This record gives sequence, structure tokens and C-alpha cells, in this order.
Amino acid sequence: MEDDSLSSTQRADIIAEALPFIQSLHGRTLVVKIGGQAVADAALKSGFARDVALLQLVGIHLVLVHGGGPNIPVFLDRVRPDAGADATTRDVIEMVLGELNQELVALINRHGGKAVGLSGLDGPLVQAVPLGSSEDSGADHGRVSKVDPEIITLLQSRNFSPVIMPIAAGPDGEAIFVDADDVASRLAQALGAEKLVVMTDEPGILDDEGRPLADLSVAEALVLVGEGGLLSADQKVRLGAIVDALQSGVGSAHLTDARLPSALLLEILSSEGSGTLIHSRRKSHFGADTLKYFGDN
Repeated sequence: MEDDSLSSTQRADIIAEALPFIQSLHGRTLVVKIGGQAVADAALKSGFARDVALLQLVGIHLVLVHGGGPNIPVFLDRVRPDAGADATTRDVIEMVLGELNQELVALINRHGGKAVGLSGLDGPLVQAVPLGSSEDSGADHGRVSKVDPEIITLLQSRNFSPVIMPIAAGPDGEAIFVDADDVASRLAQALGAEKLVVMTDEPGILDDEGRPLADLSVAEALVLVGEGGLLSADQKVRLGAIVDALQSGVGSAHLTDARLPSALLLEILSSEGSGTLIHSRRKSHFGADTLKYFGDN
């Protein structure tokens, strides 16, 4: 529903605020990992797809990687929970990921964007080293060993945004499930992305008093990854993947609360944002420098 409390001038100011961000990111590649409630809640999912279409239409190249959200454990509980057969578990996870992938692609296209669904098996885009069966699902999982972004480059040349599910090719071409954060990080590195945006069900990195940290350097992030207690195991893995991307030349990374409507737009096209910005001190912050330029001229 439209917010009638905003005047025409206020609406115009909101649109104008986005202009320098659009100019600074036009033609640049952003890798976005989406998971959690944003791929489970229908309204958030549709809003995300609309935001992707908008960003694509203003000339920003998006590469999307999605996890399974909270749906996979639910489905596994319903389908032969006592069977423990890898084939059954693998089929269920592939079904959930495939249906979600198709839904995201359809939503983006419905909102006027151009999206194509992929898995790491296409190309192959993502290759992985097997690590055995996951304790959580019982399905084979692995560690990303190589990415080949050629198929993404081809799609970008035709203004398509790839939507990638975290399934990689094993040594013999078999399907292996991999961590979506790892896939997003490795693709951001291979594509020389300007930004890596990781959307999760968290308000960002919290300090020891439970308050979100607005800004972190790579050095500070490394300290948090190495410390015990402050971050959960999942958070350490996620932050570690982000640090890897930044140390390989990605301009900045954003941990964004996917539970907020239009979180992606707020993070990319405004100075407000949500969550935690992680940046490398070795490379100037592209968005901030651009805003300073427009402010000084």
C-alpha cells in the first residue's frame, strides 16, 4: 500500500538520493546471496524480486545465489525421516532448491527483469571437493574448489541476471551440495565484483552488548572470526567467506537483514542501509567516494 504520509517533495527527495548510487554502480557487478526468511516469506520474496528487476533496469549487473532457507529441514522432516538414504535426501533437497530457483526467476521476470536459473553443474559453473555426508541433512556436501564464470559473463552480455542454486559438480560430475555463502564469495572474486551483499535473518554483526556494528574493516572481521564466543559457528563461516572476497579485491561487503522490506534497495541505493558494512582499508570505498564527489561538486 502506498504511504500517503509522504509529500510529493519527500518522494522526489528519496528518488534523488538514489541517483549518485546508481551512477556509481552503473555497469558494475554485484553478487547477492539471499537466504532465510527472504526466500520463505512470500511478500519478502516478491519484494526482493521487484528490487532485483529495478536494479537491473538501471544498469547494475546482479548475480544472485540462494540457499534453501528454512524450507529444507521442514521437507526433510516430512519425507521418510527414518529412512536415512542418501538418494532420498538428495532428491528432496534438489527438489526444494529447484522449485525455489524457478520461483525466484519467474518473480524477477514478472517484475520486468531478465533472469535465468542455474546450478553449479551448468558449465560447470562451480566445482567442489566432496567432504562426505552432512550431519544436518545426511546428503553429500563439499567445499568449493573452483568456479568458472564464463556462463555468467555470457548471460551478462545479454543483460540477464543468473539465479544460482548451491549445487556443484564433483570430481566425476556428480551433484554435491555446497555452502551458498562460499559460492557467492568465490563468484564475487572471480567476477571482480564491486560489492558482495549477504542477506540473512540477522541484523548484521553484533557487538558484545548486542548492538549491530555499522562498519567493520577486514582486520576487525578477522579478529572476530578468530575469537570464541561472540560469533556462532555459522556466522564465522559466513564472515570468513566475506573476508576471503575482500582480500581478493572485492570492493566491499554488506551483511544485510533480509527480513526488512526492500533491504536490498536500502543497502545499495541509499546511505541508510541495514546491517554491517565490511570493507578493505587497502581499497577506497567506491560508494562513499562517489557521494563525496557529488557533494563537493
